[in-house]
Amino acid sequence: MILRWQDLCPDTAGMHLAVRGPDSAIRWSMHEHDFYEMFCFDMGKGQHLSTFGSSLVQAEQLVCIRPEHAHSFKSTGQERCAFRNVAIRADLVEGFMARHRKLVQHLGLWQGGCEPLRVSFTELQYRAWQQLCMEILPGGRSSLDAEYFLCSILRILAGRVPTVIPTDCPEWLREALETMLEEAHLQEGLPALSRLCSRSRGHVARSFRTYFQETPTQWLTRERIRKAQQLLEGTQLPISEIALSCGMENLSHFHHVFKAHHGMAPRAYRKKSLAAVGLEL
Repeated sequence: MILRWQDLCPDTAGMHLAVRGPDSAIRWSMHEHDFYEMFCFDMGKGQHLSTFGSSLVQAEQLVCIRPEHAHSFKSTGQERCAFRNVAIRADLVEGFMARHRKLVQHLGLWQGGCEPLRVSFTELQYRAWQQLCMEILPGGRSSLDAEYFLCSILRILAGRVPTVIPTDCPEWLREALETMLEEAHLQEGLPALSRLCSRSRGHVARSFRTYFQETPTQWLTRERIRKAQQLLEGTQLPISEIALSCGMENLSHFHHVFKAHHGMAPRAYRKKSLAAVGLEL
C-alpha cells in the first residue's frame, strides 16, 4: 500500500500532525509513502518492521522514516498506547536538509541507504518534543509550520533543548522563571530565584517537585549549563568568561558540572559543535 501526500493533505499544506490514543492496541499494516515521517510514542511499545528488519520501539523514542522506507507497526504488551505522528512534504524536507546538510548528516537524520533513525529522547528532549507538538495543532499545517517544526526538531536532536515551562505551571512561577533566565539573575543564582518567586522556600521547593520533578538547585544548574552551551556554540568567549557569565565562579567546578551534563569538557563540546556545521576551532 502506498500513502500519497495528496490523499493526506491539500497540496498547499506543508505538514500534517496526527495524535492517537491512548488505545488498547495499535497496528499499522505494511505501507510506504511519498513523504517524510517521524513518530514518537507517549506510552506503550511495539514491534516496528521495516525493509531493514524488525526493532522494538518504546515510549519516548523518536523514529524517522524516509519515503522509500516501507514499514509496519504492532503494539505489544498489556499497556495502552498513544503516539504523535508527523508527516512532512518531501520537497520541503529535502530542501531543508540541503541547506543544513552537515548538521543533518552529523545527527543521522533521514539518511538514505540505512535503517530508520531511532532516537531515545532524554527527559528534556521529550518535554521539548511534547511542547513542540502542542504548538503545531493536529491536521494539515502550512509550509511555514513545517519549516518551524524542522528547525525545532533539529535543535532538539542536537541537544539545543529550549527551556520548557509546563503549561499548567502557576503564573507566579512562570513569570519568575522567565525573568530568572536573564543573565544577571542566572549569575546571582538561588537568592534571585527566591526573591522573584516571593514565596517561602518550602513552597517554591514543593512547586518545583510538582511541575519539574526536580529541585530549584537542579533547575538552576541545568539553565546555567544551557546558557554555557549557547555561548560555547555561538561565541569565541574564553571558557573562563563563559563560566563567570553563567554564575559559576569556580572554573574547575564548571568543567565538572558541564561534563556531567554533556559527557565532555567545554572545549571538546565547542570543537564538536563547530565541526558539525563545518567550522574549525
